[in-house]
Amino acid sequence: MGLSQAKQQVLACLKSGHYLNEDRVGIEGKNLFAVGLVSEEALIKVIQACTGLQYFEKPHDFIKGLNVHIMKIGGWYIKFYFMEPDCVFISVHR
Repeated sequence: MGLSQAKQQVLACLKSGHYLNEDRVGIEGKNLFAVGLVSEEALIKVIQACTGLQYFEKPHDFIKGLNVHIMKIGGWYIKFYFMEPDCVFISVHR
């Protein structure tokens, strides 16, 4: 998919409310967005700042054929995937 398309799609999902947060153990420390400690607006600003050097993708650990997008930006770690029509956030933390 690449950074440009992933960035465009994740921003569209955030702006339209088409996103979910994956349930996981330790969510309070691993996904600050899910627990309300990071707002949509703040997350959008961080993602907008992402460059190609701060982005990569890899296969999902459990779901065959699904890629996970990872952004490491200014101390932030953001990990998500797309499950149409939504974006699913796995991690949003510093």
